[in-house]
Amino acid sequence: MVQEKFHPPPPPSTPKMAPWDAIRTLILRLDTLISIYEARGLVAPTIAPTVVGVPGEPAPAAAPVQVAISTLSAPIATTWKATEPVEIYKASIRGTGVFVSKNFNWQKGKRLLIWVESTLDQSVQIQPKGNIRDNLPNATEMGPSIPCTSEGNISIGLAWDDWHPFIGVEITISTAPTKGVLKIEVVAQE
Repeated sequence: MVQEKFHPPPPPSTPKMAPWDAIRTLILRLDTLISIYEARGLVAPTIAPTVVGVPGEPAPAAAPVQVAISTLSAPIATTWKATEPVEIYKASIRGTGVFVSKNFNWQKGKRLLIWVESTLDQSVQIQPKGNIRDNLPNATEMGPSIPCTSEGNISIGLAWDDWHPFIGVEITISTAPTKGVLKIEVVAQE
């Protein structure tokens, strides 16, 4: 007869300690935000429950706190107005090489749309570039280079993750066009 061995469960591991200083900073920031909302009348004043416990151990159950949202006295509005289109490049290109546009000042922008309109009989590569100064030749590439077919249009949308104070475009042409115009415009949302 085979005798069964008893294998006890492993000892409980020590729970990882949370970064209490970071949590304290977060709580202070949230308290500040709540007080701003209360001052504007956006939420009813509340009394937060005090939770007493030992770090690393489950907190005792607290009574739920209800927050009443009052009627807004003045709506909080973030208007995103689009600027008029700004032309940053327009040329009847008849050669090959790399061409650069003017820079667009996007210091106050939230989103940006680059609109490329080509009546050239050859395709071109469009590379958005950004810089902290109004200097396109020393700018950094923003994403992949995008092809624009002959007699075609493309749009490139830039958002907060792509933000640079100055935005321009680098145009690469490998086969010389014989007719047409390349026009590039930008529209910003501020």
